[in-house]
Amino acid sequence: MKSFNLKILVFFLTVVALNGCVSTSKMTKVIRDRMPSVAQPTYDYSSFVTVNSDSLIHTDSLVTVKKEKSYFIPAVFLWAWNHRLACELNSDYMLNIFRKVLADKLKEYNMEKFIGNNKLEINIKKVPNRFKYTNNGSVMFLVFAYSYHFQEVVYRENESFELTYVFTDDNGNQRGDSISYTFPVEYKTAGLSGYSYVQDYMVGLKYDFEMKTAEFVDRIIEGL
Repeated sequence: MKSFNLKILVFFLTVVALNGCVSTSKMTKVIRDRMPSVAQPTYDYSSFVTVNSDSLIHTDSLVTVKKEKSYFIPAVFLWAWNHRLACELNSDYMLNIFRKVLADKLKEYNMEKFIGNNKLEINIKKVPNRFKYTNNGSVMFLVFAYSYHFQEVVYRENESFELTYVFTDDNGNQRGDSISYTFPVEYKTAGLSGYSYVQDYMVGLKYDFEMKTAEFVDRIIEGL
């Protein structure tokens, strides 16, 4: 019985802790402080490549978090909760990742040697910079037992990465194309790891976006 009561106490403290710290201000700080850093490009490509992002929404804040749903029901035999936060990263963060990969790829291909007076314009249409974090679960207390369900989910809202490009040669002739990719919408875990789950998502987002940017740039260069 003591062991059972101890487990109940642990559940109580865990649930209260998890529900007490899910806030917009805390999530904003966690995302901002734990966003993977993006190194500045060491290669200047501005003389022959232009990157435009007029289609994206640019905000002053690096991270914006808004509460969409939040409840916690501490009933006698059943505790249930559901918290949902809408999170948005500044588009410039994603663009900095793109610019870094672009600079590295152009340097790798030694493009400055070949492009001459030709011009390449890249227009970024969409980047996957918005997602929703959901933390929900329930604990049911029986006479000599208990059951529980915990879940954390990250849903991408802007799951698309889209761009177009136009290459203009010395004679003014132009050719171009559009490229797009849709990232997986949902990431889910059957436990509650707290803010470290969001940190893992941020690391994965940066890695996935870097890989797709590299693939896009390869396709552009190969099509010139």
